[in-house]
Amino acid sequence: MSCWALVAAKARPARKERLAGRLSLSERDQLAEAMLQDVLAALRESHSLDGIALVTADTGRVEPQVLVLPDPGTGLNDALASAARSRVSTRDLAMYTAFTVSRSSAATSAAGRPSSTTP
Repeated sequence: MSCWALVAAKARPARKERLAGRLSLSERDQLAEAMLQDVLAALRESHSLDGIALVTADTGRVEPQVLVLPDPGTGLNDALASAARSRVSTRDLAMYTAFTVSRSSAATSAAGRPSSTTP
């Protein structure tokens, strides 16, 4: 069985909208990009995944080994609904590590189903 990580990333300028009262558009964009890159780095370091797919409308910012899937623009659930086997995480991305990915992957494989991690 193949196990891929599926990551959804909002397009600019919709990233980190809830922080609009505290951070400028540029600061929110930089924060979102840093968080996305941290997650992708943790996923790349994990030895329990067969690949990484990114659902986004901003396709130009992704390294070649990440499969880019188009975002239909109708929300997170619609963006992720087409994935038959996925690892979806909306947890505290600053704490996301390769160990977290491996632990989650092992638990999911043992259960024989996709997983969803939420805060």
